[in-house]
Amino acid sequence: MRHPISTLVFLTLALLTTHLSAVASAQQRHDTTEAIYVGGRFDPGAAWLVGYDLEIELHTPCGFNLGPSASVAFGGQDGNEQRQDLLATLDVLRARFLLDEHHCGSCGYRLQALVGAGMYFAMHGAAQLARTYENDNGDIIPVLERFSDEWRFGAQVSAGMSADWWFTREWALTGVLAFHVRLDDYARMPGIWAEAGLGIRFGT
Repeated sequence: MRHPISTLVFLTLALLTTHLSAVASAQQRHDTTEAIYVGGRFDPGAAWLVGYDLEIELHTPCGFNLGPSASVAFGGQDGNEQRQDLLATLDVLRARFLLDEHHCGSCGYRLQALVGAGMYFAMHGAAQLARTYENDNGDIIPVLERFSDEWRFGAQVSAGMSADWWFTREWALTGVLAFHVRLDDYARMPGIWAEAGLGIRFGT
């Protein structure tokens, strides 16, 4: 009959080995992953959107990774009902922080928070916008503000969340929700806009 102490030591070692194996499996990540997704910019206004995302894994215990991300929205209007032919955003550097992940063999999910910084490029069509102007006497005067066709580069910062659902070691469904904040004074662009997308992520 096995001694109770040796049995306890054996069980403790077995549980510890199982735990370490699970941790090692959970931390096994791709060196790089790429995602292509479609979706929409939905606030303010609405437009179709396509995007690309590259993650470069740094293999840290907290699941921190870096990489650029880009999206292009087209065929929409902004919050002032102006035609916006194109709105491209590029996070030159986007950092992602692991919030939660779970693995079951080659399957699993991963939830991340993201922050980034980069630039945007917007193309607006000609527009006429009704405004009101208050003069020194307090009179309200209606005016018509005219804009010509215009394109503009500007700086932005981004924040949001992403989620991946891995079905095999090689590919996963991916979803992203990102908010972009304009850092300049371009009047024809909203101060903040949001986008969401769903696509496929490939791991290498």
